[in-house]
Parts: sequence; C-alpha cells; structure tokens
Amino acid sequence: MSQSALSQHLAWLRRDELVATRKEAQTVYYTLKSDEVKALIQTLHGLYCAEATA
Repeated sequence: MSQSALSQHLAWLRRDELVATRKEAQTVYYTLKSDEVKALIQTLHGLYCAEATA
C-alpha cells in the first residue's frame, strides 16, 4: 500500500472516531477506540490467520 493511500485510510478512521492517536515527536501512534472492533479483528485473525502462524 502506498504512503498516500495509507494516510487516507488512517484519516478516514480518525474522522469516524474509530482510532485514537498519540504523537511523539514526528511519530503518530494509532490505537483502536472500540473494544467491539478489537474483538472483531481478533476473531477474524483467529479464523483466517491461525494456520499461517501455527
């Protein structure tokens, strides 16, 4: 994914208040704000990525 595409996706997530940001110097850290979204991502990872990491 290109830098510009990633920046646009992160901007949409910020706009929709799905992520929180924290800036240290020039680095921006992103955190999911919703426990429901975190649970969904964990479930999807378990279903579709478990074999790749096993």
